[in-house]
Amino acid sequence: MERLYASLREELRAFEGQVHKCRVSFDLQTLHRALAVLPEGHGAELDSWKRVEDLIQADALSGEQWQQLRGYLKWLLSYVDYLRGMKDAFDDHVVFPLCDNLYVNDEGDSLSVARQEVPVSPSNITTTARQLFHHRRSWALLLSIGGTGPAQHIHGGAFHSSTLLHQIPNIFEESLVTANLAHQWILLHEAQSKTPQRTQRVFQTTTALRRELWEASGPSPKGDPDTERQMKAMREHMMFLMWRAGRADTLESQVKDVKGKVRNLQQEIHEVQQLVEKEGQGTSPENQRRLEKLNRQLNLEQFQQGILNSDWQLELEVRPCLLRQIDTVRERSSELESRLSSSKESSEDSRGASAGTPSDSEWDSNSVFSHSLSTH
Repeated sequence: MERLYASLREELRAFEGQVHKCRVSFDLQTLHRALAVLPEGHGAELDSWKRVEDLIQADALSGEQWQQLRGYLKWLLSYVDYLRGMKDAFDDHVVFPLCDNLYVNDEGDSLSVARQEVPVSPSNITTTARQLFHHRRSWALLLSIGGTGPAQHIHGGAFHSSTLLHQIPNIFEESLVTANLAHQWILLHEAQSKTPQRTQRVFQTTTALRRELWEASGPSPKGDPDTERQMKAMREHMMFLMWRAGRADTLESQVKDVKGKVRNLQQEIHEVQQLVEKEGQGTSPENQRRLEKLNRQLNLEQFQQGILNSDWQLELEVRPCLLRQIDTVRERSSELESRLSSSKESSEDSRGASAGTPSDSEWDSNSVFSHSLSTH
């Protein structure tokens, strides 16, 4: 496990270094000047990277200045495509290994990381993973061909030049936030693995989940790019479905815990009440304060119990639907795996001598970003 931690951290260091290098070298002033020379009306039409591509291919504009602008926009699209490659590599070398090997369902738990000067927040892996996928989704939307991600909402859906000006910096920002959450995930898992009483309880409860994730999101054979993209989407969807399907069990455990707390508080309150009644008017102020405090705690626990019960019942209602979706995704994944395997066999027959090439799933120095992604 220590080797995996070290490999993931090396991947993250190389990735963050690459992002910082790209951010420093990207010239926003040049982009601003390019947008400034766009004829009136054309800037408002650019509501996606696809529209930028359409503008490049259109014959509506002519002249030397347009040719220069066209050349710059073509370079910009190739740069965005390069950033997509960085994200795909991040998924392959960081996100999927985290989900395959370091995911534990510890929702509701809290863990302090001793070597951190500032407490880690969130303090459990489940919430950290949820936040990582949220930011990763925003990152993907910013890079998507057909849309421009969260920034689109700034202007009510219109992709004005000012939105495009902030698009690349937003991509850098979301990628670094996602990488930081990956660091946090590793720290939390490392801390849990060094706490024996937590390790056995938490890790054993997620063995089945991690086995399902491995089967659904294990390294895919390389083949048709479109099929690979579909397979990656299936892997991500399966990860979400498996987490959601396991949430009912997590909530059931939390409901049992809070029920136990309520029973203990009720018993303690009963004992204090008997003591107060026995002492009558001469009871001590300390017992009165203790009784008031216990009643406040009971009210809070009962309130939490009501919320957890409602959430648990809701998860139980949707669970059959989730299980059906999991079966559907599993079948679709099997079909895609078969298609990729056939494509891989055909490719290997034509190449012959390429057998022995290291795969992306090997955790050697050859998988580090600085090796797999050269400067653009």
